Amino acid sequence: MAEIAYLLGHLSRRSGGVLPLATSLAAHSRHGVQLFGLDDGDTDLVLPEDTRAFRTLGPDRFGFAPGLFSAVQEAGPALVHNFQLWMYSSWLCQRWGQRNRSPYIVSPNGMLDAWALARSPWRKRLALHLYEARHLAGTACFHALTQAELRSIRALGLRNPVAVIPSGVEPAMDEPGPPPWSGQIPAGAPVLLYLGRLHPKKGLNELISAWRQVNAGDWHLVVAGWGPARYVRRLKQRLAPVPNASLHGPWFGSQKANALAGAEALVLPSFSEGMPQTVLEAWSHGLPVLMTRECNLNEGFDRGAAMPLDLAGQMRGLAAFLQIGEAQRREMGRAGKALVAERFHWPTVAAAIDGLYDWVLSGGPPPDFVSTD
Repeated sequence: MAEIAYLLGHLSRRSGGVLPLATSLAAHSRHGVQLFGLDDGDTDLVLPEDTRAFRTLGPDRFGFAPGLFSAVQEAGPALVHNFQLWMYSSWLCQRWGQRNRSPYIVSPNGMLDAWALARSPWRKRLALHLYEARHLAGTACFHALTQAELRSIRALGLRNPVAVIPSGVEPAMDEPGPPPWSGQIPAGAPVLLYLGRLHPKKGLNELISAWRQVNAGDWHLVVAGWGPARYVRRLKQRLAPVPNASLHGPWFGSQKANALAGAEALVLPSFSEGMPQTVLEAWSHGLPVLMTRECNLNEGFDRGAAMPLDLAGQMRGLAAFLQIGEAQRREMGRAGKALVAERFHWPTVAAAIDGLYDWVLSGGPPPDFVSTD
């Protein structure tokens, strides 16, 4: 019997950073955790052996999966933790809690911020009316990744307790290999790396426009990731005539680690994020980061580990970053590494999550990271 059931959307790259977050939390928790999610045919990921994957029926965006509810019931968890909004899992989670008179936790993962809510607004209004409002109102506690996410939850009028617990990151490899762009970019040329999902919310069109206008010198912009085929084709067309810029497929595992080890800096020009794992990974490799404030990691700016990109004027932020010296970049990288060790070490994060589960299941005074205001 699983002590805690994790409800997820697609068990594939389509889930972005949500699936890696959930699998890492499950791996580091001292509670027995079982994952339940949707099978879309992508078998590229290594998941826990007892993960239950279900095929969908009907509209893919809703994710109705026959057999999923009964499977969760049969697992008999004391607590359900839902990582996906606006889908069947929200209805299932609320229904499970009601039927079993048991608590559940909801992780919005950036899905309640203003930018995300403005996408497909009619569909979300309908979902709120049919099931999502009950799901959100009924949670024993929200799990927010950042203070900004806490504010987004409160902005919707939700007064449930909110635990603010960040994601974590693994230590960098000790002996990385050559970067994936070896032989394509001159050895020793500084690389500004974008690494992750290719999607309009990531601000890549704006970044490319800014790159075309700045004097990048010897710098190379490397964009690597995955996304909808139509968007990737358009991105490739935009990048093709741009000097010192290239588009690559996704890099995972050792390729990803080698890319981070070989880059000079990471860029993330997003319009909306929950907590971007790629920034934490860059800091763990000692890289300086250029990112928007919408990445919700303002402690990086406060500690000197990152420089800001302004969504309304990316060229200014990009140009300023390319002009700083190597010594300052190294100092930023050291600040990022120290920040990761202090706040985003997995054992520290897992201890907080387990403390949240203990409190929701057993009661008592809330932990100090839980806001009840």
